[in-house]
Amino acid sequence: MVTLAEMIAQNRFGLGARADDASLGDPRGWLKAQLVPQATTPPQLANIPKTEDAINQTRDIVMAKRDARKDAAAAAAAATAAGMAPALNAKGKPIIPEAAKPEVTLADLYVDQADARIAAAVATDTPFRERLVHFWMNHFAISADKQKMRALAGPYEQEAIRAHLDGRFAVMLLAVAHHPAMILYLDNERSFGPNSVTVQRRNGNGNRDQGLNENLGRELLELYSLGVRTGYTQADVTELARAITGWSVVSDRPEAQRTMLAGQHGFAYYPPVHEPGKRTELGKIYKQEGHDQGVAILADLGVHPATAHHIATKLVRHFVSDTPPASAVARLERVFNETGGDLPSVHRALVDLPEAWAGKPEPKYKTPWDYVISVGRLVGFPDLKPKQRVGLFTLMGQTIYTPGSPAGWPDDAANWLSSDGLSKRIEFATAVGKAKGASVDARALAERHYGASLSSATRIALNMAESSQQALTLLLASPEFMRR
Repeated sequence: MVTLAEMIAQNRFGLGARADDASLGDPRGWLKAQLVPQATTPPQLANIPKTEDAINQTRDIVMAKRDARKDAAAAAAAATAAGMAPALNAKGKPIIPEAAKPEVTLADLYVDQADARIAAAVATDTPFRERLVHFWMNHFAISADKQKMRALAGPYEQEAIRAHLDGRFAVMLLAVAHHPAMILYLDNERSFGPNSVTVQRRNGNGNRDQGLNENLGRELLELYSLGVRTGYTQADVTELARAITGWSVVSDRPEAQRTMLAGQHGFAYYPPVHEPGKRTELGKIYKQEGHDQGVAILADLGVHPATAHHIATKLVRHFVSDTPPASAVARLERVFNETGGDLPSVHRALVDLPEAWAGKPEPKYKTPWDYVISVGRLVGFPDLKPKQRVGLFTLMGQTIYTPGSPAGWPDDAANWLSSDGLSKRIEFATAVGKAKGASVDARALAERHYGASLSSATRIALNMAESSQQALTLLLASPEFMRR
């Protein structure tokens, strides 16, 4: 029978047990072994494109759609001029012939990437490591709901998050700020220094787009490093926004106006857009010029004591309790500060937190992502096409790569535990039970992977189930399975 420590390791730190998982023996050792750097990408993610390729794909698809609309409008105008009825849709717009539509759409690219993420999470032998990728992706949240973002979420997760899981927090922070997905999501490509060469040349043209955009600067302080109410001011937001003017993506601007950085996918720095002069951030003066100015500020933010506290609190909330124990936060905070934000050290310290293992842990309610992935790992999914599989998460209320705000998805039960959400999980459990129940011994699975944690009510319900399909449905809909 599974031990409490094994359950914590598999469900709280991992992504849920698989039906044939053997006893872990040393749960903490099993978790720490997953923190060894991995040189290869999970095979399920092998086809995720590089960011520069995704940008080109996006541009080609958007231009093809634009050309098709122009052609359809021209055809409609010609038909009208000839006294014929133009082909219009229900909204009165010209109908684009099927043959003129792009073979691959931005929605297709999104589905491919989201489905690959699902497959990697279900198949992984290192679920703690994969959960850490998901955690940091949610911390540095972007949203694929914008057209220009649809094909960039997968590459962003690979290049800015997964590739920096074994380094320092400050390095991941810089990679995030450099990545085109984050730049486009928070509109930094539209941020111009008020006294930059570009704005001065165009002074007086009335172009509203030629101004400072503080979105990325604000979130770098408020969400991604220091956290809210940590002493920074609006002046600090503005100064950081000025320091990162010129941080953009490769575009059709003349190459002479941009600087490319080695190893940065699709990122470009445009000196004519940068706000000149020194910056004062959190009371410190930064005399660096150009691109180096923002880099210097982010390097300090990445090791700031407030950042250590903010990150420690979020990690403890995710892995230990919705109400993070101060003692646990203090331990992680200390390790962060002592190691300069070395993430493997922080992650190992997370595993060693006594609060994560002592006594009966406070239940963490699974998010829709956690719930569906844990079902997939335990018994697999019904026979679904990629679009349907990805759509499951939308039906559950957590569309993949689309948290809706830079704050990411909420991480506590209060935001997920609802009658509507529970009803949808039961519907999904019923569908899985019908599809998989005949080949699964749900009672044996329950004893093997939940053991003594099963309530008497759940055990009685499983034993009284009228069929194997119903038994599996009851297990997947049980309170024990809803928690991690």
